[in-house]
Amino acid sequence: MTDYTVSRDNGPNGCVIALAVVGGVAIVAAILLCVFGYIGYTAYTTQHAKQQAQIKKNREKYAASASSAAASRDAAPHLTALPPAIMVTSADKHVVRDEALDFSAEFDPKAPVTSGRYQLASIEMSGVGTFAEYEHDPVRSEATPLAVVFADTTSKQVKDKSGAHYTKFVTVTADRYVLTRDKISFQGHDDHVGDVTFDGAIDPAFLLRMNDPNHTPGYEQGAVMTGTLTVAGQTIKNATFSFTVFDSEDD
Repeated sequence: MTDYTVSRDNGPNGCVIALAVVGGVAIVAAILLCVFGYIGYTAYTTQHAKQQAQIKKNREKYAASASSAAASRDAAPHLTALPPAIMVTSADKHVVRDEALDFSAEFDPKAPVTSGRYQLASIEMSGVGTFAEYEHDPVRSEATPLAVVFADTTSKQVKDKSGAHYTKFVTVTADRYVLTRDKISFQGHDDHVGDVTFDGAIDPAFLLRMNDPNHTPGYEQGAVMTGTLTVAGQTIKNATFSFTVFDSEDD
């Protein structure tokens, strides 16, 4: 009787099967990663799209609100003519002004004006309340309705976001002035600076804007006041001034 021995060679065939199994698992894992990745990406893009839609909606809502506000402002009646003049004149004629012109302003020189150690900083004008307070008792009043401010260029300078500024100033209060819609002139004296005079006019269009209740004052770079300025005997013709909002106590 012949005996037979059965042997199994698991060499090459076993490796093939093992590799096939590992490859199959890897493919399944890759498929699962793709599926979950796609689901995650879809969720992200959907959420992102919702956020962008909301942002767009908010922007459109804000734009519509801003447009509506602008339309309301434009629809409001704007001043086309100055109100009737209300003249105030002192007995000695040192004061002549139109009380209908009620606004505060800081007029800044568009070109440097220097007299010795003093440099013109601004001409400041307050509202009618400050004028009335000063005119009630010019000798004792501390009000300065119309004044010329000079910076002392020998004083210390400080810096902020807008640049360097001197720390000492001299204020020359106008003790005689004419303020009408056609003319602005004044004179004052200070022991340090000397005599200061101005004779000129304010731009009519600027006066109209400043008396318009629908106008919001802001910085105006153009020349809104022009005239002849004299400081301690030095005369500057055609001196021009821009405008900055001046916060006085009666505004």
